[in-house]
Amino acid sequence: MDSGTTLTDSAGRFVSLSLQTGDVLRNVTDGSVATVLGVTSETVVTHTQLAGGTGNDWDSADVWEVDTTHPVFPTTFTHVTISQDAAPVDIDLALLQNPPESFMAAAYDETGTEVRITAWLERSGSVVTSATNCTITWYNPDGTQLFQASDASPDAQGQFLIVQSQALAADLAYYATVAVTDSEGTITSRRGVPTAS
Repeated sequence: MDSGTTLTDSAGRFVSLSLQTGDVLRNVTDGSVATVLGVTSETVVTHTQLAGGTGNDWDSADVWEVDTTHPVFPTTFTHVTISQDAAPVDIDLALLQNPPESFMAAAYDETGTEVRITAWLERSGSVVTSATNCTITWYNPDGTQLFQASDASPDAQGQFLIVQSQALAADLAYYATVAVTDSEGTITSRRGVPTAS
């Protein structure tokens, strides 16, 4: 890995993964994002300056993911996450059938410019009622962060309610990450969100 404008990963497979100019590249570790400018090789990709995170650069243990808009629809994203940890991984085959996932439902009140979000965590296909925290990070279509909000008080059914005062532009394909924490860890999922009309 390298600076804030070049990602170097010996296991990157950037060409094989069909990264293209305009794809959104994210440093999952520090929360920063950038737009792909070019793919130099399987292991090197250049991009705009990382922004919106705590470090806005690449460190050796950072994890990256990419949101590709080619050739899928703007509200559909392909996620690729590669860790620098070379240790063997035990795979629980039961989790492959029902992997843990964070969900959200969002509504927008244009008159009051208010976004209301309900979020929850499911493990093995069931809602977790003992979740302790939820963070929603809302992004513009270009991958820049619009807002981030949290809730640490779920209801008895394990659902979090977040209300955010935020004006949304009409007909833009916003998206959000939903990070929900319980006693087993934090599960972060990417979700499409409704567009303002």
